[in-house]
Amino acid sequence: MRAAEVRAEAAEQRLTSTAVEKVPISELHQRMIDAEAKVQELEAEALTRSSPMKAQEKTGMVEVETLKKYLETEKARGVELEAQLEVSVRREEALERRLAALEAAQPSSAQQDHDR
Repeated sequence: MRAAEVRAEAAEQRLTSTAVEKVPISELHQRMIDAEAKVQELEAEALTRSSPMKAQEKTGMVEVETLKKYLETEKARGVELEAQLEVSVRREEALERRLAALEAAQPSSAQQDHDR
């Protein structure tokens, strides 16, 4: 019962936080992982009360799932950073082309001296 409440609260929090503020994707992923970890922690706690052996097994599974989600988040962050890097590289290339065009459009200093 408590796990369902935590899930509902986490879902509501994600909805309101994304509607009110701009949050980076990586932070949203982290919030989702944190909320899911809390749910799994509460489920593991409930299992501890019912069966210690099952609780140990569940705790190990929770740790594995949490690590998998962390890895997914890091991969998403890597993709995001690669995209940002690609944009930066393209901007730099565009600036270099503009600079080359401006330099080509400038009359040479020898030409300026001759015109005087």
